Amino acid sequence: MKVKGFGKESVSHGRGLSSSSKKKIELALAIHAKGNIKQAIIQYKNLIKSGIEDERIYSALGFISLKNSEIKQGIKYHLKAIDINP
Repeated sequence: MKVKGFGKESVSHGRGLSSSSKKKIELALAIHAKGNIKQAIIQYKNLIKSGIEDERIYSALGFISLKNSEIKQGIKYHLKAIDINP
């Protein structure tokens, strides 16, 4: 799934993830794409808490943080996304 403002989807998305985890990520991205930012944040953080590591999660949280003027947190999330998929 391509989320508006996130560029082209990389083929590396979801490497090594179960189909259930992939579906959960797609759901969170769809919620975000519909503009429900608060719910998207909850979904993204729940994914992280459950141990799912995907650059799209951290990148999305990074963009949300930066948009909310949470610069340090936004940078932290973006660096994590880059660490997952350089």
